[in-house]
Amino acid sequence: MSGLGRVVPVILCGGGGTRLWPLSTAEKPKQFHALAGETSLLQQTVARVSDRGLFSPPLIVAGISQSTLVAEQLGDPGADSYRLILEPVARDSAAAIALAVVASHPDDVLLVMPSDHAIGNRGAFLSAIRNALTGLANGRIVIFGITPEYPATGYGYIAAGDVIAPGVHGARGFVEKPDLARAENLLAAGQHLWNAGIFFARAADFASAFEANAADVIAAARNSLSDAGAAVMRPDGAPLDVVRAISFDRAVMEKAGDVAVVPVDMAWTDLGSWDAVADYRSGNASGPVTADDCTSCLILSDGPEVVAIGLQDLVIVAHGGRFLVTAKGRADALKTVLAAAAENRREP
Repeated sequence: MSGLGRVVPVILCGGGGTRLWPLSTAEKPKQFHALAGETSLLQQTVARVSDRGLFSPPLIVAGISQSTLVAEQLGDPGADSYRLILEPVARDSAAAIALAVVASHPDDVLLVMPSDHAIGNRGAFLSAIRNALTGLANGRIVIFGITPEYPATGYGYIAAGDVIAPGVHGARGFVEKPDLARAENLLAAGQHLWNAGIFFARAADFASAFEANAADVIAAARNSLSDAGAAVMRPDGAPLDVVRAISFDRAVMEKAGDVAVVPVDMAWTDLGSWDAVADYRSGNASGPVTADDCTSCLILSDGPEVVAIGLQDLVIVAHGGRFLVTAKGRADALKTVLAAAAENRREP
């Protein structure tokens, strides 16, 4: 471990994504659902870092309204299970990570990762972590880069530079979600990786990067968190109410000077749409579903009986008395459509 202590997993659990509506809602977002196996994405994320020879008990950052869901799935928080930071207000990933940094010892090695991604190859994940440990010199933040499989337009990209340690490259810059033509060019060039949103650094180095690039965010975290040693931390909402909502990528990583990237092929997906879920799942139906002569369809139901005949390239989801029917390739529009529907309902 290169003289460093055990790795502290920081699991970001506060998201309330609507791209998997009607299954995922603000009341129970996708990380609390079993979308890629028998257990929830959160439970899988925690299990992935359960080796106590390598990892300390995780630090979980969740919305205050999600405390019951976390406890239902993981048991009660405590020194030997997990610590919990309950965000009083959502301010995107920069504020969530800043709270975790403030709650940690400066020498802690933090592995920051989302709670709602699927990773099919745990061995490759652990190998990437061991490589990342060798890349932490000189205050670097290390990011995981996924070997791209196709010209994705829904992911950000990071350019890998020269090798600086075994399995570790310098980073030459970030590319926001590109259009298809640029994504094809990035893939053809062979030097860009998908940005997995998994970050690795000493807490002190995270703090320094915040100070240099987003001092207001780390200041708000420090002003809000007074119970950093507790099993359950409840930050004061007032300092966070006025801080900007911004992602960690935009606030820090795109400006930070000394960034490294670890390329990894670990059967990863962010399950960011129903199309992604359909591509990742081995089965195309779940629940009381009868499908006859259906090709390339994902059909899920939590109770209503669904009979589908002669369909192709559709996603059908029945959950909680709500139904979604969409053509594959159009599922990315769901968030926009739901927002427009909510606006229409508000009109007099």
